Amino acid sequence: RSGTIPPLPWPTFAPPLSLAAQKSESSMRGGFGIYGNLYFLLTRPTRGAEYDRIRELVREHASSAVATLPAARIFGKVGDTGTVNMNALVRKAGVHSATVARYLQQNSSTEDMEKPDFGQFVDAATASRAVADLSDTILMPAVSGLLGWAINDCRRLAELDILPTVVRRDIRGYGLKQRYSPTTAIALKEGLISRANHNPTQLLSLRSLRQRIVSGHDDVLRAVFDGRLRNMAYAEHPSILDAVKVDLWEVIRRCAEVILSPRTINTLLGFERLTFLRLLEIGVFTNATPGMTVSVKADEVVTFDCAYMTSARLKREHLLRRGDFDTMMAISDIDPAFPLEEVGQIILCRQDIPALLSSGQKIIRGRAG
Repeated sequence: RSGTIPPLPWPTFAPPLSLAAQKSESSMRGGFGIYGNLYFLLTRPTRGAEYDRIRELVREHASSAVATLPAARIFGKVGDTGTVNMNALVRKAGVHSATVARYLQQNSSTEDMEKPDFGQFVDAATASRAVADLSDTILMPAVSGLLGWAINDCRRLAELDILPTVVRRDIRGYGLKQRYSPTTAIALKEGLISRANHNPTQLLSLRSLRQRIVSGHDDVLRAVFDGRLRNMAYAEHPSILDAVKVDLWEVIRRCAEVILSPRTINTLLGFERLTFLRLLEIGVFTNATPGMTVSVKADEVVTFDCAYMTSARLKREHLLRRGDFDTMMAISDIDPAFPLEEVGQIILCRQDIPALLSSGQKIIRGRAG
């Protein structure tokens, strides 16, 4: 019952098989019809890999000594050439036999593979694909444990194809479970860590970012892993949302699907409370979600930032006093980009800012004199 059955010489084994086959009234049927209980016993799960050689001998005998149809089943179709025993396939794939059976059911179009049994022979091409797909693959809980991230986060990576699925499930919630490459999963995390080497103090966690943007969260997550975002920081945490930190400005410049709320836009561009709404009214911005709450696509914010700057932001970035700024505006004879009475705040064209700052140097020299 244990160990491996020693090799049996074909002449010694062939006569008993011939006797068993002669008992059958029809040799056109499958293995059970030809060999009766002997075949039945060899198909049982209790007859493991140590019986593989006997199965091969039975199959060889059926091919050479018994008249069978090509479609007759004797541990697989008699007409098949280049086959692999199901037990050997399970060992090579390194997964449970039920997983191999489900894989064959899902990925084989031939009728005899729809319900593979334990003692079946599988054609070599199908077996090769099964081994390639199933060996060195793991289920989602193992992916979560390997990466140290919450399983829901890992599932989201798989749903977005950030983490490729090696074996897919045809019907959601039924049959073969999806499997993933541990090598690919580790490389995904290592690639992220190698890029996330910036100072985290000026960055936002992905969780905090969710409060700043209306939509586009999936695009941001893709950008974290596909290399679009470079100003990142990483610290080990069970949730990716807390582990990864990003730069808000880089996000809106690199992620076209991001949509921003008025509050975030006011913070980024230095608008006063009503300035954004007035710019929206005169058509400078377009509401990305009409009929719902007001929001703007990230590329519109980027376009505005490239063309304009508020006086408040200019004074903050260049450490200008209000009086000095007013004097600089008067000396340079620069007009605001939008009428002050319409938008309620001084907004400058960026192309005018170098001349404005140059006039500031005159003020400084005048004080020195």
